[in-house]
Amino acid sequence: MEKLQVKDNFYKSMFIEATVGILVVEQSGAIIAVNPYSEKLFGYEKDTLIGQKIEILLPESLKTRHVKYREQYHKNPSSRSMGANLDLKGKRKNGSEFPIEISLSYLKFQGQTYAIAYASDATLQHTLLEDLKEGKKRLIEAKNISEDISKVVEESLNEIFIFNGDTLKFVQVNRGARENIGHTLEEMQQMTPVDIKPNFDHKQFVDLLKPLKEGKEDKLLFETIHQRKDQTTYPVEVHLQYSQIGLQPVYVAFITDITQRKVYEQKLLDYSETLETKIKERTQKLSESESKLQAALVKEKELGALKSRFVSMASHEFRTPLSSILSSADLISRYEKEDQQDKRMKHIRRIESSVKNLTIILNDFLSLEKLESGQVRYNPVSLEINDYVEQIIEEVSLISKKDQTIVHQHTGDNMVSLDEHLMKNVLINLLSNGIKYSPNGANVELITHKQSNQLSIQVKDYGIGIPQEDQKHMFTRFFRATNVTAIQGTGLGLTIVKRYLDLMRGEITFESTLGEGSSFSLTIPQSV
Repeated sequence: MEKLQVKDNFYKSMFIEATVGILVVEQSGAIIAVNPYSEKLFGYEKDTLIGQKIEILLPESLKTRHVKYREQYHKNPSSRSMGANLDLKGKRKNGSEFPIEISLSYLKFQGQTYAIAYASDATLQHTLLEDLKEGKKRLIEAKNISEDISKVVEESLNEIFIFNGDTLKFVQVNRGARENIGHTLEEMQQMTPVDIKPNFDHKQFVDLLKPLKEGKEDKLLFETIHQRKDQTTYPVEVHLQYSQIGLQPVYVAFITDITQRKVYEQKLLDYSETLETKIKERTQKLSESESKLQAALVKEKELGALKSRFVSMASHEFRTPLSSILSSADLISRYEKEDQQDKRMKHIRRIESSVKNLTIILNDFLSLEKLESGQVRYNPVSLEINDYVEQIIEEVSLISKKDQTIVHQHTGDNMVSLDEHLMKNVLINLLSNGIKYSPNGANVELITHKQSNQLSIQVKDYGIGIPQEDQKHMFTRFFRATNVTAIQGTGLGLTIVKRYLDLMRGEITFESTLGEGSSFSLTIPQSV
């Protein structure tokens, strides 16, 4: 992950202007973001800490231990203070060491956990506590803090609360704390920490202090809520230690108002969630684009296969009638005598049949090309079905076999709504197939029926039929049943019929029995 990009003005300003050091560290220990206060605190120039291991900011004696702590933290991250039993120290760029307080939070983003460390200089607290422990300052009274210590406490930028080790009543509360909490010193001296900590009752707070009083812990670090005089609350981080002023035991609490930090953490969380959402959206778009690309590739492969099949089929289907035309033309030129007229007519009919076959093939290709390019439109008109069908039958009969007849029967209203061109192509295709795949003398039936909102058409032949295993492929481009390979055809006819019916919002089904024939049933919605 590269240097953290801070885009939101409020978020960026808060990060830059914070009066506490903020460092964002990835699992490897590398620093990926650092605010100006951190650079000032540790004495580094702008951006020079980016990419460095966090251990660069620790004394040599703590580095090895810290690596283990860091690894453990990333396994089980939580928001907490660091070093409850440790005398933590930081190391500046010039090598000098200083007491430091660290609080930790974390952020999970894109499957990775990032630690966020909040660092502050604890020199003042350290000095004050040492002075209290060693009793170096003069006592004004047995139960009061020395004037020098009082002055240090009063002027400290931190909120400092000192309360009696027995009664728990406040002894001293410095100016910063009083201004934030809203009470005067006199008011505070009549109160205990429980009065300003709504999350605790008296027993809970006494139990919290026990490890310090019994010497089991040197200090306590925790987060809680403080309540002001006006009843408003604010989040705080508490650094609590037990000390002695003369003969009087006291607790010294260094309080950090972490309102800004909490806002920053929430803003960072919101920012990461927004970023996660955007990443998911972009990932979704990429996935959709990939799916479209895959579909395009599949279509391209299908197109390549279709082109290959087309070349193979076309070379065969065109070669056969062309060879027939060429040979018949050559033979006709040899039949010059009067008594050879029958032979000439035989080859003329062969030429005519071959030309018709070529015309059908070319029409199929042209129809498919127009359909694929979106050039075909559905334009229904009102027409008289009997006259319309009879014209088509007359045209198709030219290719019928010996003793074959197309029988038409119509019932219902004679006026229908059809696209003349599309329906003509559909009927010619189905009737031609009936003729082509039926033996001599076998009729083809065309049955039409018009009711109020639908036109039904059935084309039935008594030909060779379609094998059961081939029937599911009959509307696939270039597919031909296994029992018709010796009969001319492009394998496009039924595909084109289906596409035309789709344009007309119609449907087509069929039934076929091998050796007995096939029946194709069409339904077309009517608007007349």
